[in-house]
Amino acid sequence: MRKYQIGSFTVEAAMGIPIFILVVLTWIEICVAIYSISMSDHALTQAVSATKKTISDGSSVKYNQLVENKLKEQAGFLWSHVMKPGTYKLEVEYLPSYSDLVNCSAIDIKKKSSGSACSNFSQKSHDKAIAIYSLGFDYSPVVSLWFPELTIKREIIVIQEHERSKYRIR
Repeated sequence: MRKYQIGSFTVEAAMGIPIFILVVLTWIEICVAIYSISMSDHALTQAVSATKKTISDGSSVKYNQLVENKLKEQAGFLWSHVMKPGTYKLEVEYLPSYSDLVNCSAIDIKKKSSGSACSNFSQKSHDKAIAIYSLGFDYSPVVSLWFPELTIKREIIVIQEHERSKYRIR
């Protein structure tokens, strides 16, 4: 009976260790993906929070450049490893009134580049209190090769503090 059991540990180890390694690598990949998503949320929130309070001198303030600078300051240690330079896209768009924001549904926002009903989007911030900050990036797997590449997009809708005097509810 004993001679049939010789080598059973070797067979179990040969079959079990690769599966265990794959499970550990998958777990690491999921952790890095969650960290990068959380990091982008936190960095964007902090950058927008600081930027929306920037005092306007009457001219159009470059809020998108301010947010990009703050993003680099607020980003964590792995920012440069997870998001390679040029792989993320930051957009800032402005709306003149609350009713314009309400009238633009999620479908209209996706179609805004093709001339949808949301024609009030603007790239200029002057006299526009409502801003939509969008951060999008492609997440490439760090550890595992079988994970797909993900496109992650975060949006924050805020009221620009120093453009607020122009904000009217119609």
